[in-house]
Amino acid sequence: MRKKLFFLVASCLIGGALVKGQSPSVVRQYKKVFPTYPFSDPDPIPSATAIYPYFRYDGFTNTSVNKEWKVVELEN
Repeated sequence: MRKKLFFLVASCLIGGALVKGQSPSVVRQYKKVFPTYPFSDPDPIPSATAIYPYFRYDGFTNTSVNKEWKVVELEN
């Protein structure tokens, strides 16, 4: 279902760009490794809100981890 929707959107974008004087749009999808800063440890004291007990993640770690992400690029 997700692939069909992606190709439908991509074909609409490419088909819609074929107006006189315009070049077609290009959609690319690939994976790339980026340095990522994950969340730090949660606050050990849960907050007393409507969704108790919920541990808040207020910060990020100060060391990066190389993580692979999916990149979708639209070029027009």
